[in-house]
Amino acid sequence: MQQIIFIIFLIYSGSLLSCEPFSNAKLIKNKYAEFFKTHKTKNGWFVDVLNSNKSVSARYSIDVEHSCDDVTKIALPSAIGLVSTTYFPFVDALGMKSSIKSVFGKRNFFEGSFGKKPVNDLGSSPSVEKILKTDLSTLFGYSLNNSDKDLFHQLFKFNYPIFIVHEFMEQSPLAKAEWLKVFGIVFRKFEPSEKIFLDIEKNYNKQLSKKNEMPNSLKVLVAQEYEGNWYIPGENSYIYKMLDSLGVKALLSQGVKGRKKVSRDQIIKSLEAADIWLPQSNEKNAEKLFKYLGVSKGHFKNLRVFNITNKVDRKGSNDFWQTGALRADYVLNDLRQIMSSNSESYLNLKWYEKL
Repeated sequence: MQQIIFIIFLIYSGSLLSCEPFSNAKLIKNKYAEFFKTHKTKNGWFVDVLNSNKSVSARYSIDVEHSCDDVTKIALPSAIGLVSTTYFPFVDALGMKSSIKSVFGKRNFFEGSFGKKPVNDLGSSPSVEKILKTDLSTLFGYSLNNSDKDLFHQLFKFNYPIFIVHEFMEQSPLAKAEWLKVFGIVFRKFEPSEKIFLDIEKNYNKQLSKKNEMPNSLKVLVAQEYEGNWYIPGENSYIYKMLDSLGVKALLSQGVKGRKKVSRDQIIKSLEAADIWLPQSNEKNAEKLFKYLGVSKGHFKNLRVFNITNKVDRKGSNDFWQTGALRADYVLNDLRQIMSSNSESYLNLKWYEKL
């Protein structure tokens, strides 16, 4: 009896009926992405952004009238802020670059990204007070936890217009690209975003269909030097997934989940067995790369070295880490051409170049 009375109270108070738009919304199944969910209503959308444990981190509504608790209404973005360079290609692909007013660490964005339009640089780690003073309609960023030390958790307390983006949690290259649909919903451009994503998917699969043109049993080492230490990507990384889809063996990375620090001796031994080395850095001089290892280039007779140095600006910002976040098809095309036995294909690489 008490339970019935409680339910009646909720109905009349509006606590249940107020969320009727969400309960009636249709879940739109993703093709690849695992860290967002979209729900379509008659006139708008609900978007759930998920945490690493797949629980809802934030729920947003776009063009839906409601009074639901814990749902943030997102107005049409007119002046946006970007915490990460990886969001830029998503915004740019939808023709909304002009809406960018502020960014975190402007020097990290590839030169020419904003054209001649002035963009406010908030710095790499701005304070809450500095952000609150900005007149933004939406700030796109990521939240690692809900502690008081988390920037977005603090901004949420002030009802600041934030939108969480967790594309970095996705392991599949196409899953990352599918986040374009989320940006499309926020900018009221879902149909164009879906079309662009389908084009990326089609081109990506086209590259995969050409992998039979590559030599068999290729062995590649992806090893990056950082502050005197050497690191390899794990099986859940963007680059490993692509190499694996091409049928290429990534030395040292097999059986490793996340990024791992390895010894110099492990790197040298693996390079002796490798056909190709991908250092994944801004270093254009092959001799310097080998010097970091304490060996000469001549030590490795048939090793080919390709680095992501084709689009690095004067500040050291690398477009591979920016545009490559969305254009998985272009990255895969580069890798496929690198693995081919046709040296003429090296001339058409977008980000990589042979050292």
